[in-house]
Amino acid sequence: MLDHLGLERVAVIGRSYGGAIAVHLTRAVPERVEALVLLDPAMGLSPGDMLRAAEECRADETFPDVATAGADRAICWAGISDELVQAELAEHLVPDGDRWRYRYCPPAVVTAWGEMARPARTPPAGMPTLLIPAIRSAFVHPRWVWECRQELGDALIVAELDAGHMIFLEYTAEMADLIRPFLGR
Repeated sequence: MLDHLGLERVAVIGRSYGGAIAVHLTRAVPERVEALVLLDPAMGLSPGDMLRAAEECRADETFPDVATAGADRAICWAGISDELVQAELAEHLVPDGDRWRYRYCPPAVVTAWGEMARPARTPPAGMPTLLIPAIRSAFVHPRWVWECRQELGDALIVAELDAGHMIFLEYTAEMADLIRPFLGR
């Protein structure tokens, strides 16, 4: 993709499973990544927990109406504004006969849960990395943060936010205030 776009080096930002992908990309081609931002990355998670999550995702969940889907999302996203929940529904909820479902690929989601159960890797030594864990989430293990500190030293900045896993929706402005100076923009 970078070659196709004519980009030599880029900053990479990843959240949740995207954080795990960002770390693996950075380890594979560190010369192409100038800085790494990890927003509550999900990796090195309990294989048993990930198997249960994958099993739950195998059946395509549907809802009788948009209001029921919205109520379910509001519970899952406690603390997220109704405006953002409604934007999520408008973007990703689609009709399925006489019911509604989220537009996603269940086999891809099952695969992602399995990938998040792989042992966590740290970014490569010397890679400027901003790690923003959500402290009300269980995705970032303290042991992995310690391993990152050992591997990255002064190249690592950790800025915890009192948020759930939907950190980017709860604290959009605060995250931007952390990311912008880190990336020098």
